[in-house]
Amino acid sequence: MKKLASYFLYSLVFGIIFFFGVLSTLGIETNRFNKIITNKINNSYGNINLIINSIKFKLDIREFSLFIETLNPKINYNQVEIPVTSIKGYVDFLSLFKISPNINKINILLEKLQIQEIKELAFLIKPSNLKSLINNKIKKGIFNTEIEIYLNNENSIDDFIFRGSVSDLELKVTKNIEIDNAKFDFFSDKTDILLKNISARIENLFIKEGDLKIDLEKEITLNSNFVTTVTLEENEVINYENIYKDLKILKNLKNIKATLNNNLLIIFDKTYKVKSYNLKSKGKIDDANFKNDNDIENFSSKSVKELSLKNTEIDTNFNLKKIDVKAIGKYSINKENFLKFDLTSQFSKEDFFLDISAKYDQLIQLNIINYEKPKGLVASISANLEKKKDELVFNKLSYNEKDNRILAKKIKINKNKLISFDKISFRTQNNGELNNDFSIDLKDKISISGAKFDATNLPKFFHDKGNKNPLAKISKELIIEIDKTIIPLSKNLENFKLIGLLDKGKFSKISAKGDFGKNQHLDISLKNDKTNKKSYLEIFSDLPQPLLTEFSFFKGLSGGKLLFSSVIEDSTSSSKLIIEDFKVVNAPGLVKLLSLSDLGGLADLAEGEGLSFDVLEI
Repeated sequence: MKKLASYFLYSLVFGIIFFFGVLSTLGIETNRFNKIITNKINNSYGNINLIINSIKFKLDIREFSLFIETLNPKINYNQVEIPVTSIKGYVDFLSLFKISPNINKINILLEKLQIQEIKELAFLIKPSNLKSLINNKIKKGIFNTEIEIYLNNENSIDDFIFRGSVSDLELKVTKNIEIDNAKFDFFSDKTDILLKNISARIENLFIKEGDLKIDLEKEITLNSNFVTTVTLEENEVINYENIYKDLKILKNLKNIKATLNNNLLIIFDKTYKVKSYNLKSKGKIDDANFKNDNDIENFSSKSVKELSLKNTEIDTNFNLKKIDVKAIGKYSINKENFLKFDLTSQFSKEDFFLDISAKYDQLIQLNIINYEKPKGLVASISANLEKKKDELVFNKLSYNEKDNRILAKKIKINKNKLISFDKISFRTQNNGELNNDFSIDLKDKISISGAKFDATNLPKFFHDKGNKNPLAKISKELIIEIDKTIIPLSKNLENFKLIGLLDKGKFSKISAKGDFGKNQHLDISLKNDKTNKKSYLEIFSDLPQPLLTEFSFFKGLSGGKLLFSSVIEDSTSSSKLIIEDFKVVNAPGLVKLLSLSDLGGLADLAEGEGLSFDVLEI
């Protein structure tokens, strides 16, 4: 009896396993649901015509659910045939015993569709912008699609899910920009569209490891993460203007090799117009070169024809209002030595902010203070500046090279004119000896003070009429107190003091004194007569030569005293120069010729002591 019971139990278990095995693999073919399903769909949706050959009743082990399946059915929607591989209908088990079974879910597996077949079905798609995208922008692609339709108790559509994959996609974004070799997996329902495993190519830009989510609930939001690699060789052309039209620097891009991790967020309004966007990118530039068509000059007046980057970490953030860029790495000017730099910047339509520090080994010449850094010697330069509309502010500008230092704070420039600054300090050396140690303060008044100032090249700036006046916006009192001033011909001017008044960058009043030593002095005065709108300038010097170095006419002059007077009216002046009791050595031929009429002069010339003059008036 026990054996019989055991045999029966084993047979029952085996039968159940066999039944479920057949049910989950081969299925049980039946025609019971053909008419029910076709009538239900055809009557509910008048523009759909469904023809079913046969139905199998099967078991889905993964979902532990019963379903009915039909292979290769014929579906026509508005007289357009939809290529379907199979249709599965998941049913309520208990409803199978009723006249009208309840179908919980319908799974439709479509055949591989080429883009032309998708375009034929595009009239089914909403919104119209998406339909336009498919018809006008997509050139090529293969689509594998599976549709899941969820039904309520009345067998009406309650929800749906699209899933599948796209490969070999070619998409025309703009006139000059195309995406090709794109592929991804997708998942979509009424509220979201998800893309995963995205890879694509845009010109020389390769996208990989991408994902994208489109939220359709309130306003359309697109959020994507992806990795981009770009490799641009010299002489290759990339049409960036339609992507980053505000980044003019990309037009000068010569070649680049970089890898970036990106996050993109775009929000559209109800008309599918971009409401806001944010693109964050972080990665490494292995190599990049930018050519320069504008011949920007550096401190040494040398043209910067090419700028190169190497091993540079970069972090950027783009949105509709501003662009943030952080970079740290190495740079080179004109393909010379690579040096370290660190940059933080922020750009908007009218404003920008920049904080940068860098090593610099090019030639630097600051002629106004007679300072030169030879090429190859490495200096440290840092700057913190911001621009708001027409005003440029250097919050801090620093230069350091061994014992040479220049520091400036709060320099304000408007339309290339100096407006104000807090302080500029100089401490430099020339041939190993200190030649500048002074500072300039500009607050209520301009104050220049210090132990030393090298004015060797200063006459060149006064002589050069082409120089623009950088102080054209300044109207303040000026006070100068310098202990020692180095002047041309290796002379020194001690205890130079000046009190003056600037009016729009021009002196309206000057009173200045200095000592050459050995009871030799320099006096400068400028007075302004507002009644007749004239200014009167007088310069007296017991040592004329340093004031005349820029005039070759006076070459060879020694000794004497100088008195220069000038009446200045508007843009004209009437001036007189008187030099008394001086000699000319190695004088021009004409002076030598005139001296032959004077025996004393001839004797002086013969003895090589030069020609003596009592007075020269010009």
